[in-house]
Amino acid sequence: MADLWFATTLQHSLVMTVAGQYSAFPDIGAAVLQMLVRNSDIGMSAEDAKQVLSVMRELAPHADGAPTLKRLKTSGVHLATGLDPFPRKH
Repeated sequence: MADLWFATTLQHSLVMTVAGQYSAFPDIGAAVLQMLVRNSDIGMSAEDAKQVLSVMRELAPHADGAPTLKRLKTSGVHLATGLDPFPRKH
């Protein structure tokens, strides 16, 4: 189900972007997760879905990307994403 969730989340994110609409990636992911579990007769609230997906903030980079990220950091390069999927309140 993880592969289906990820593919569907990306699809919904792309469709919203093309339609000129914005939702935070975790919100899209939570909505898709709720849709998938509802179709599987598993109960899950919106808050439960967001809690399950909160671990995404803690994920390490993919192994093939980590060395490049370290080199960039060592070289003083600052990175930013074009889309912040986890906006922070300041």
